[in-house]
Amino acid sequence: MLLVILTCVTISCSNHNNQDNDLNSIRGKGLWSNNVKGKIDSLVLTSFEPKVLEGKVVLGYRIDNGSFMDEVETYSNTGLLLSHKFIGHENYVREIKYTIVGNKQVSSVMYLDGKLKRKDTLVYNHLGLEFEGSEHGGNSYGQQHFIGIDSLVDSTYYLAKGSINSIGYFDYDQFGNKIKRTDKSSSGKVRVFEFDNNSRGLIANLKHYQVGKSDTSFGKFDYEYDSLGNWINRFIYDKGEVVSILHREIYYRN
Repeated sequence: MLLVILTCVTISCSNHNNQDNDLNSIRGKGLWSNNVKGKIDSLVLTSFEPKVLEGKVVLGYRIDNGSFMDEVETYSNTGLLLSHKFIGHENYVREIKYTIVGNKQVSSVMYLDGKLKRKDTLVYNHLGLEFEGSEHGGNSYGQQHFIGIDSLVDSTYYLAKGSINSIGYFDYDQFGNKIKRTDKSSSGKVRVFEFDNNSRGLIANLKHYQVGKSDTSFGKFDYEYDSLGNWINRFIYDKGEVVSILHREIYYRN
C-alpha cells in the first residue's frame, strides 16, 4: 500500500519552480518532464519493485502480482507533450495522443488496448490550462485553478453526471515549492500528503495519513543524476529498505 501511495503522489507533487514566461508550453509538459534541463525528444520510464538479496538491489524482479510497468513520453520540437503511453502488467496498454495547434495542446484522444475510449478538449485561461472536458465515452472530467504560472490551488474531478468525485488542495512555501496536498473524496475521506524537497527541487521526504486514522506512512526519496544534472534513477525507501526504483532514460534533441 505504501508503494502505491508513494508512486501515485509523486506524479502530481513534483516541484514547479520553473518561471518560464511561455505559459502554454509549461501547461503542455508531461508527467515526468518537470525539472528536466535541455530539450527533450522522449522519456522512457521503467518501474521496478526490487528484490533485495544480501543487501544488493536486483533490478527487474517481477513480483507475483506483476507490479511492473513502463511509460513512454514523446515531445514536439517546442517541448510540448505529443503522446504518453503506459504499459502495465498483463499487457495493459493506455495511450494518450495530443493535437497541437500553434504552441498549444488543443485536444487529446485516449486509447485502451488499441480501442478509442475518450476524446477531450483542452481549454485555457490567462494562467494556462484550465479545464479538460470529456466528449466521448468518458466517465469523468477535471477542472483546475491556478494562482500562478504553475501553482495549483485545487484540482476537482467530476463524474459524468456532474457530481464531484474528489477535490485536491495544494499548499506552497515562500519559494513556490509544493509542500502539501489534501485530497477530499465525495465519501468524506480526507487524505493528506506532506513533503519537503531537496536542493534540486525534487521530493526528499513524504508523509501520508488519513484524517481520523492512526496509521501514518513515511517515504524517503533518493536520486542518481546524468551529466546535465537530470535524475535518471529514483529510489523510494520504506523503513530503510528500497521498495521502488524508477529508471528514467532521457533522449535529448541535438
